[in-house]
Amino acid sequence: MSNSLYFKQVEIGPMSNFVYLVGSTETRKVAVIDAAWDIEGILGLAAADGMEITHALVTHTHPDHVGSWLRGAHIPGSPPRISSGRTAETKSTWVGSKSS
Repeated sequence: MSNSLYFKQVEIGPMSNFVYLVGSTETRKVAVIDAAWDIEGILGLAAADGMEITHALVTHTHPDHVGSWLRGAHIPGSPPRISSGRTAETKSTWVGSKSS
């Protein structure tokens, strides 16, 4: 059995948050989890490993986990999905929202 799991954990930002890149070494596609700071740096880390970020996941909406989204940054082509499964189309529809 081949191991095609790609996993990278990095500490980023003024609060030293952990950001995760998880995906496949076969497809070269990854999801970024909790990309709260330095989106350009995270994109660069993935690109340096020959990986393409295709999904953005947010475990919860505390500012230290969604800081970049609050400042208008985003992963190209991938609106973030929060833990409830909702797509974060705009800041006003998801940050602090209790609706489904």
